[in-house]
Amino acid sequence: MHITQRAFIRCLKYLVDYADIVFSFIFGWKLYEPNLEDVLKRLTKQELELIREDNFFMINLQKIFQELPKIRELSLTGRLMLRNNLLAAIKRRCKFDRYVNEHPEIKKVEIKNPVFIVTLFRTGSTFSHCLLRQDPNWFVTEIWMQQLLCPSPSNPLSSKDLNKVKECQKKIDSSQALCGWKNIRSMHNLTARDPEDMHFNISITGVQYWYSTLDGVEDYVNYIHSLPKWRWVEIYKRVKETLQCSAKDYQDARPLLMSHIGLNNMEALLEVFPDAQFITLHRDPVKSLNSAISLISILREAWYVYGKQKLDILPEKFFNLYIKELNEYMKLRKRIEDRDCHQRRFVDIKFKILLEKPIECMQEVYKKLNMKWSDQVAEKMQYYIKNQRQHKKATHRFEVNKDKSKLYYTAFRSYIDKFQVDCDMK
Repeated sequence: MHITQRAFIRCLKYLVDYADIVFSFIFGWKLYEPNLEDVLKRLTKQELELIREDNFFMINLQKIFQELPKIRELSLTGRLMLRNNLLAAIKRRCKFDRYVNEHPEIKKVEIKNPVFIVTLFRTGSTFSHCLLRQDPNWFVTEIWMQQLLCPSPSNPLSSKDLNKVKECQKKIDSSQALCGWKNIRSMHNLTARDPEDMHFNISITGVQYWYSTLDGVEDYVNYIHSLPKWRWVEIYKRVKETLQCSAKDYQDARPLLMSHIGLNNMEALLEVFPDAQFITLHRDPVKSLNSAISLISILREAWYVYGKQKLDILPEKFFNLYIKELNEYMKLRKRIEDRDCHQRRFVDIKFKILLEKPIECMQEVYKKLNMKWSDQVAEKMQYYIKNQRQHKKATHRFEVNKDKSKLYYTAFRSYIDKFQVDCDMK
């Protein structure tokens, strides 16, 4: 995207958001306040009927809008984005359901031995995902596939597919411009052809985890974390259908997906994908937290008035999330390992080793996943490492102070000890 286009998007957001502030100051109400009725009335009759019949989806929508009044600082741009994201999830869902009904053969596509990268944010998961996919023996769902879900992409990609990739890239560029082009590209520079977390696939079930980055939505986040296993099984059955659709012409490749710990239930995953394996990356949790808060503060630029978001509440908010999610991960992992002691379900990667010896690290991962390693695979990965610019080391715009770091390391102690995580505890 040209610099003038990026500048125009930034200026437009600035003007729109401050016009809303002035209007609210003079007249006492905002130019636009999203609500459930407004979202539903923008649907077609068919979409409305389908979504009203889905009780779980409707419960998620109701809970989101119940908490919306708590997010007072959300800008006009942010409120419009929230409405549009929800509409997009509903429309993706309806379009996908129609497609599956018209193409029942999709449900017969076999998903064999999938591997899920299940890890905390900012632990090298995206880099690992992108590095592994250099081997054509892996199949990953690229961002453009996740945003569209259907129809099934061709192998190789057709001209229609490539046009969809271009359209998706334009949306990504616009989002990055809203967040601050240089900042977001220095920390999480993805393209439409890169793989991403499964949250797009999961969003068509009703669960909107992107909402958790906003302030004042703790009740909704707790609701997601408290979902019973049977509900997660139902969620993953729908995710499996989206994967079957995407992988229809790629059945010779092994599926590789990513699901961060906060939006994941491994026991439910294994009910739907009984031959699945998991990769977990282990990084100093305080550094991971610093990196996550830095990235989230950049992503939130699009949602809040520039310069007005409250950054001081982020450390405690996401530290509490990290602790809760790590503890749940360790509890589920122990149950799975005790039950499946005869199988290698988990492959652990140390972040430090991944950075220092990426090829040797991946070779060991292949061995544990029973994947064929070759000189050609090593060459492709080496070429990617040498030429990629998306995952270079970035400077954190936020760091937890020393006193809090000590408290956080103490809280993370059981995790650090169990996985012998390399930490910089000063």
